[in-house]
Amino acid sequence: MTTAQKSKLPTAEDLRAQARDALSAVGSHVSLGEPGADGLQASTPITGEVLFTVAESTPEQAEAAIAQAAQAFTTWRTTPAPVRGALVARLGELLVEHKADLATLVTLEAGKITCEVIDFNRFGNVHLNVRPADLDAAGLDAEAMLSIEAVSGSAAAKRGNTYADFAAGEYGVLFDPRGWLTIVRGNPASALDGLGLSLAAPVWLTAVRD
Repeated sequence: MTTAQKSKLPTAEDLRAQARDALSAVGSHVSLGEPGADGLQASTPITGEVLFTVAESTPEQAEAAIAQAAQAFTTWRTTPAPVRGALVARLGELLVEHKADLATLVTLEAGKITCEVIDFNRFGNVHLNVRPADLDAAGLDAEAMLSIEAVSGSAAAKRGNTYADFAAGEYGVLFDPRGWLTIVRGNPASALDGLGLSLAAPVWLTAVRD
């Protein structure tokens, strides 16, 4: 019998480096101040620490941004539909290209894991590409409840060790013998049908917030 080893949480410096690398990869030029500097405090639920400060916009800057957006729209609404369609398609390509970097930023900001369905069985139990170390890295390993969000549905799921831990119709999560996080639902209900999931469908995991 093997025993899973609890991974060490990343340090605040590790998380700052991840944030800076991800922002650089997606072409963001936002100015990030050190913790304690003037501005909005940007913290992460992974460690509870402040990673950066972000300068607040002045009312004048906000008004200027609104005016620029309004001016841009006057051009956009007269742009031929095929050109707009091509730009939207290119946006989709860029989102796919940078999905790992965007997922990193989501995880740092919300303690949320982005994952996908890798398998399911005839009982409607859904296997995700999430290992125990992934929950540890996102600061979710000690959470008794996880929030599951999918494109077609969402649920609050209780952590458990066996299928018998869940009442009829109750959502739960546990690690299967292969070490994959599995979304289950007490018999006779199906997690697969309840959340509208399919193979390779995206799923987001975070702590249940009051």
